[in-house]
Amino acid sequence: MLEETFIKLIGNYTKDARLAKQLWNEIEENYSNKKRYYHTLNHLESLLQQLFTIKIKIEDWDTVLFSLYYHDIIYN
Repeated sequence: MLEETFIKLIGNYTKDARLAKQLWNEIEENYSNKKRYYHTLNHLESLLQQLFTIKIKIEDWDTVLFSLYYHDIIYN
C-alpha cells in the first residue's frame, strides 16, 4: 500500500514513471536501512493506515502524505 499510494501521489505532479520509481526507491532504501529501529517502512505503513481513517478531515492530503513519506528519510 505504501508504494502504490506514493506513486499515485507523485502522479499528481509528474507523469515521469521513471522519476516516480526513482523517488520511491530512495524512500524504500532509506527507511529499510538496518540501522533504523523505529522509523522504518512498517512505521510509515502504520501512519498511513491511521491517516486513511481521518482522510476526510484533512484539507491538504498531498502535503500530509509528502510529510509522512519524508518525515525522517535522513537518519543520522
